Amino acid sequence: PPGCEQGRGDDGERLLQAARLAAREAKKSHARVLLAHPRLDNDWRDRLRLAADLREAIDERHLSIHLQPQVDLRTGEVCGVEALARWRHPEHGVISPAQFIGLAERTGLIRNLTQAILEAVSAQAARHAAAGLHLPIAMNVSARNLHDPAFFRCLKDALETWPQARHYLHLELTETALIADPAYSLQVLRQLRELGPAVYLDDFGTGYSSLAYLRELPLDGLKIDRVFVHDLTHPRSRSIVRTVADLGHALNLTVVAEGVEDVAMTPILSELGCDTVQGYGIAKPMPADEMVGWINRWPGLSQDEAEAPRDR
Repeated sequence: PPGCEQGRGDDGERLLQAARLAAREAKKSHARVLLAHPRLDNDWRDRLRLAADLREAIDERHLSIHLQPQVDLRTGEVCGVEALARWRHPEHGVISPAQFIGLAERTGLIRNLTQAILEAVSAQAARHAAAGLHLPIAMNVSARNLHDPAFFRCLKDALETWPQARHYLHLELTETALIADPAYSLQVLRQLRELGPAVYLDDFGTGYSSLAYLRELPLDGLKIDRVFVHDLTHPRSRSIVRTVADLGHALNLTVVAEGVEDVAMTPILSELGCDTVQGYGIAKPMPADEMVGWINRWPGLSQDEAEAPRDR
């Protein structure tokens, strides 16, 4: 459905973002046409202002990345990090990634946002390598990026600017994004692999992928969705985690359990077949410049936590 926004036309970018928001609201409300005027809806106007602030934050490089460590269950050592975007708004404080990433997708800023994050992550990977810290660094990629040719150009440019990142960059794509168009997704994954980064399937278990489809995807790993990791006291949850881990290993994939809220969960996840864990039970995301110090202080998992017997 079309969306329209009234204005003098003296700020083309503002009007374009307004029209995109209007179209989005029209679709949500099942309206054929939505005429949106900022004076008519304060909430709508606030979202438009936040979109303008987000564009400025992206352009001025006011966004930052925080890193969350991932730990190998066999060795107990840090084996990678995930980069998570952070935005501290000058008036509203910390804005949730779920809020500003969704806003970027609705207003067409997702291309700019992804480019800024990709450049920050690639530069961080190069800094780590220069400091002797050879860790994979993962970042999330929006479903909209996969349909944007500019994303692939941006990725290629970043890897040419920071060539060390080619060996450490991991891209995480959601299962739902890939199954929406299987044939196209297969083509996209092949393109990504040719450029060098590893590709992981994120939030696995929420998208109902067929096993035949998964077998065809050129993936390096999968991340079990936190909803299945949250309550391992439930036999059914354990069965699901074990089944997913077995499936991942049958496809030669690294299996990551995300959302680990308590380090005491790690022996169970090891026994169920997971390779790597990530979550607040290990560490909260932290500013990138704190990661090296944290790794140096990390005591590792205990013998019981790191080497629980695996029944697979």
